[in-house]
Amino acid sequence: MKSSKLLMSVMVVVLILSFTISTVGAQSQVPPVGELDEDGDLIINVLPPMNLEEAAGLPDLELFAKPGSGGLQPDIEPAVPVPGPPVPLYPIGEVIYSKYPRFSFMEIVGATKYKVEVYNTIPEPDELVYTIKGTGGDCSCGCNLYPTLPLKPWDINNVSGFYAWRVSSKVEGSWWGWSDFSYFTILKNGFNTTFDTPTKAWYPVTGTWVQTSTGYAKTQGELGMLSSAIEKHMFTKDFVYELKMKRKTSNSSNFIYFQAYPYPLGEMNLWDDGYYFFYRNNGEWGVRRMQNGGVTILADGITTHIKPYDWNKITIKREQVLTKMWVNNHYIGSFDDTSFTYGYVGFGMMKNIAEKDPLLVDWVRLEYTTEDPYPYLLP
Repeated sequence: MKSSKLLMSVMVVVLILSFTISTVGAQSQVPPVGELDEDGDLIINVLPPMNLEEAAGLPDLELFAKPGSGGLQPDIEPAVPVPGPPVPLYPIGEVIYSKYPRFSFMEIVGATKYKVEVYNTIPEPDELVYTIKGTGGDCSCGCNLYPTLPLKPWDINNVSGFYAWRVSSKVEGSWWGWSDFSYFTILKNGFNTTFDTPTKAWYPVTGTWVQTSTGYAKTQGELGMLSSAIEKHMFTKDFVYELKMKRKTSNSSNFIYFQAYPYPLGEMNLWDDGYYFFYRNNGEWGVRRMQNGGVTILADGITTHIKPYDWNKITIKREQVLTKMWVNNHYIGSFDDTSFTYGYVGFGMMKNIAEKDPLLVDWVRLEYTTEDPYPYLLP
């Protein structure tokens, strides 16, 4: 399993540790929790900035399904002939979305009980998470054991999400060896954040972000720069990402990031890789791809469905190839691009005027689905 450590080191993008987020000055302008800000909103939480030394980059999903060699010391085998260990059936190399995966394996004739060990392969050394024991149930189509404790999905803090498991059988009162290790990865199956209570899932990338007693995430922004926040879990494809936001004053751009990663930040604090959708209060919108410091135009348009200086619901459906977009339930366009098939999601705003120009975010949600959330009609 130690080779999986080397694999992890390849998969995790090394962050530029000399980079620092310029939030110190902005933090000093924010009243403490429990006081009113300059707009009269009561602050209930200040989102904490990420620890760049611990944050992880984008692992390579193509490598998730490649098992390592298995590095744990095997149990001492008895000298007499014994039944072979059970053959693992599931999960083997999968990316799954359940914290309680089913562990399936082939039946061993004469076995009265089975046990499964599950290891977190990110720590050094590998960490035993839990052991499950049971009869395996009806083994006519494979035996199954089910955990009662949850596993944690991959997130940007790089502490969990990559796992290995093995299985053993008990025959004639003795445990007979272990199978080879099989590997799997857990991704979060979606989220629904309303900002009504303090959240531990969202972090500022740049700027200062607070939560107000009215249930909003809020930033005043930083002049001439992008202020953005990121949800800590990584997501792949076939999802609907949706949020409701309001820009109260100017016609500056509001950003919705998906399948993206921020670091190293580019000019004006734009994220480094992935996609962003932007819109302005005058109805202009567009989609851009960021890759290795470059920005590519994927779509542009003007829509009458934007409500100026009011709440707007933006919906992004990311499919295998096609990406569709809605504003306030009205379809506005699509684009084809497969440069990125996984990454993080986030939101943000550009501040272009010196006056107060806050962005409010009411709620954000993501759901894995292949169904269109609203009619797919020509704009």
